[in-house]
Amino acid sequence: CEVSVAGWKRRGDAGGGAHEAHATATWRLLADRYGSDLCGAVGAGTAIPDHVRAALPRLPAAMAASGHRAHAVDRAVVDLVEALLLVGHIGETFDAQVTGVSESGTYARLIDGSAEGRVVRGYKPLTVGMKVPLNLINTDSVHGFIDFE
Repeated sequence: CEVSVAGWKRRGDAGGGAHEAHATATWRLLADRYGSDLCGAVGAGTAIPDHVRAALPRLPAAMAASGHRAHAVDRAVVDLVEALLLVGHIGETFDAQVTGVSESGTYARLIDGSAEGRVVRGYKPLTVGMKVPLNLINTDSVHGFIDFE
């Protein structure tokens, strides 16, 4: 037995003769509200509540948007921690690898993987993949910025 309702499925035997109702989402908290109601109804063999049916078409877009926001928050936290770790190392030279070169800037990650920052001076001859020594010239632990030359 498998029932699909706008991307939600009820799967057959989950072992021991039980049925399993399953909902997955990249950003679970929003989907859990509707997923729990949907799975409860499907598992009980009752009608899916109207408010759940009405919400299902909007859930993928809402989950994608909240997932993007969650990723941005995660990235900002990592940037802040990386900048904090390097605060006391301004003026030191680190082995790094260039990770990105575009009109918006040139970026490099320390070889030990502990931080990534922007190369703000001396970046013109750099290309992605190059391993180079970089001097740490600034960190901004409020905004999560790390600047190398």
